Amino acid sequence: MKKIDKFDLLIFVIPFLTFLIALTIFYPGILSFDSYNQLGQIANGVFVPGHPLIHTLIELVCLKVYNSPASIALLQILVFSILWTIICKYNRKNDSRRIRIIEVVLTLFISLNPINSIMSITLWKDILYSYFVLGLTFLVEILIDKKFKINTKNVLWFSFILALLPNLRYNGLSIYVGMLVILSIILFIADRKSFNYLKLLVFGVVFYVILTIPTKIMVTTAGPVDSSTLDSRFMQISGIYLQKGIFTEEEKVELSKFFNIAQLEEYANPYFMDPMGKVGKNEKYLSEHRKELYKLVIGKSIKNFGAFVDFELRVNSISYTITPFKGSIGTIITTNINAENKDPNINHIFSDTKIYKLANEVIYRIHSNPLIRMGLYMPGTYLWIGFVLVLSLAAKDKKYLLLVIPNLLNVLGLALIMPVQDVRYVYANILVGCFIILLYFIRNDESQPSEMGEVKRMKIKDPKVLLIIPAYNEEESIKKTVDTILKYNKDNKTNYDYIVINDGSKDSTEEILVKNKFNHIRLIHNLGIGGAVQTGYKYALDNDYDIAIQYDGDGQHDVSYVKDIIVPIKNGEVDMVIGSRFVKDVSGFKSTYARRVGINLISFVIKCKTGKKIYDTTSGFRACNREVIKLFATTYPQEYPEPISSVNVLKHGLKIDEVAVKMNAREAGTSSIKAWKSAYYMINVILSIILLKKVR
Repeated sequence: MKKIDKFDLLIFVIPFLTFLIALTIFYPGILSFDSYNQLGQIANGVFVPGHPLIHTLIELVCLKVYNSPASIALLQILVFSILWTIICKYNRKNDSRRIRIIEVVLTLFISLNPINSIMSITLWKDILYSYFVLGLTFLVEILIDKKFKINTKNVLWFSFILALLPNLRYNGLSIYVGMLVILSIILFIADRKSFNYLKLLVFGVVFYVILTIPTKIMVTTAGPVDSSTLDSRFMQISGIYLQKGIFTEEEKVELSKFFNIAQLEEYANPYFMDPMGKVGKNEKYLSEHRKELYKLVIGKSIKNFGAFVDFELRVNSISYTITPFKGSIGTIITTNINAENKDPNINHIFSDTKIYKLANEVIYRIHSNPLIRMGLYMPGTYLWIGFVLVLSLAAKDKKYLLLVIPNLLNVLGLALIMPVQDVRYVYANILVGCFIILLYFIRNDESQPSEMGEVKRMKIKDPKVLLIIPAYNEEESIKKTVDTILKYNKDNKTNYDYIVINDGSKDSTEEILVKNKFNHIRLIHNLGIGGAVQTGYKYALDNDYDIAIQYDGDGQHDVSYVKDIIVPIKNGEVDMVIGSRFVKDVSGFKSTYARRVGINLISFVIKCKTGKKIYDTTSGFRACNREVIKLFATTYPQEYPEPISSVNVLKHGLKIDEVAVKMNAREAGTSSIKAWKSAYYMINVILSIILLKKVR
């Protein structure tokens, strides 16, 4: 990796200063019941399994350096700022202006999002744990880039972080075991001669054993035991089954040996496990007969699988939903500092200031807006965004699918042992989602070298031009369209050829074409706009045309603009020219407001995908040179052809320009995009663009 430069410092400073301001406002940080409980263990020197010891020892070291919870928050701020700077620097291989803008914009978004600033100063084991899940995902990216040909240093980093995760949060065991197995298999297949798969297994186990030694020495059995969370999990699901009437009377009697079942039924909540602490239970009987309880509940879950699935979906809803379920009471964001076990010696000295109150008001005002909360605070939103974008990256290289594995293992590990009742449990969703967004934009940067190499274009002095006219049920306008072209040729001494593609019309279009001896191809079945236009490109390729132009048969296109849109191709400047309504207002024609909004949204997605801004994404008035004719004759989208084919041209390293043209209102015939399908069209176009495969 290159030396640190000024831009790296900028990327570091943005989150560091933003989070530091949050720490100043909420000094010495946000502390919950768990936070004070963990600090209490440090103060008393009595460590119990309620919190992973390694994380507790990290806090202990921070307090030795500076005896305030603020030292722990400052460590978290530093870890994230350094990690994000490293991620951005690594991915800035092609140091273009566009990539720098992407990194700054995303860094600002992350830093100004209250969920990140508040999490960075909250004393929870979940925070450092989530940062390391992000770090592991970044290492997976490096592994992919190296095509799994890694050195011992890389193996050591993987091994250490994998072993560290279950020692920062217990459910990290699922990532540790899952990734150790998956990566070992991949390394065995990709590079077995280096024995990296064996090194990973050995080092992974060695680091894990080393990190667990302090726990075995220092942790006492007094206080909460390791099984307590799992016991509460079985209590919770038992209470839900009681509410649903799933247990028989005999089974209720058996269950009552473990718990006060009246209280269990009263307090059970599918979204929150904390109320289980109010339920009376027979600790001695539970410790001696725990397996019997587990067997009973598992048996009922198998027999009532639908109820079990419903419970799991609700109890883990905050992991995957973009809006909270009705009735869920899990915490999304919290700045509460009044825990019931609060240490009176830890004071929030600015809690009565205006800035403190204003910050709280802003944070919770955002939270109260469902749409903004969905975009900023909900882990499920980032989970799905990351998943969709990884699918797009996987269209280029399937190895990118590995990027979601660490976070999915985290979510699955949580689902197995405890309810995900707070955002903090799946905070890694948000961090990994932002990382994948960054990766997606950078890996689709147009300024990166094309796999096809530099395309050589030549000037064409006297090009052979073909107008491709797709027609479906155009009996009212097709004759006028062709006659207009013929008249223009005669009046202006041009020689534009044309071919009408009769796309299985059911009206008298074919009769009109035959009667007037118009040059045409008859398709016996309706192929749709994509198939009809591709037929025209095949005709252009077979007949050696220099330039082929799509030209609507409904009277919308003006033949006088053909001379304008072919100029950049004749000059050897570009490969395709779009006749655009939006680069300059040269006509009085206006599409509907909804359509313009859709076009702008599609334009934004194309820009994100390719780096090229296309203003008129749905224009069918397009001129193509020989390279594009060959491409379209071979592959052409059957649905949403204009935006998808434009992206395909750009992905092949070819160049597109737009020239202002006049568009007329449709005179007759049927549009290929119905008004009632506009929303469906837009959604499908966007997904198709995102998932478009990379050129091989």
